[in-house]
Amino acid sequence: MIASANGRLLYVMDFGNRAIRSVELDNIDTMVGTVVGGGSTVAAKQQESGWNIPGLFEIPTVMCLSPNQLFMYIGDHRTMRRLQFSI
Repeated sequence: MIASANGRLLYVMDFGNRAIRSVELDNIDTMVGTVVGGGSTVAAKQQESGWNIPGLFEIPTVMCLSPNQLFMYIGDHRTMRRLQFSI
């Protein structure tokens, strides 16, 4: 679990659903969204084999934000993935 620099978003690794979730902390109704992921293990293995299926994880285990908050790095089993946020 990591927080954005401004403290408004909390990023949570949803290990069981193979996804990264965001939680808006400054919203009265606390909105939860999916940043990336939620796919199947089979699809993640296809991606490692060269299939272009973005946003699928096999076993996401660790994540961190770059100092400028433009990238999230996600350790996924034997792979390191980089997610670029839209500006």
